[in-house]
Amino acid sequence: MSYTIVGKRTLKSVLEHKARVIPDNEFLIFEDLHERSQSWTYGEFDKTVNQIAMGLGSLGVKQGERVNVHLSNSPEFLLFWFAIAKLGAVM
Repeated sequence: MSYTIVGKRTLKSVLEHKARVIPDNEFLIFEDLHERSQSWTYGEFDKTVNQIAMGLGSLGVKQGERVNVHLSNSPEFLLFWFAIAKLGAVM
């Protein structure tokens, strides 16, 4: 029998589970080159991801679509990665 750490979990399901169970726990801290930092809790991050997913959906992105994301290492990259995954599309 083979065992995988991922199992049947997806980015969408993991984020939504954490946002439901520990919404106020810190999820992401990002510091830019100018030492300015931003942080998100699981709940905040999931809410923002949902907003981006709705925007992408309104532009026609749907399950199975391939989406090219050209962003540097940034919170926006992660936000779009999760939003695309929530739609069932592929980055």
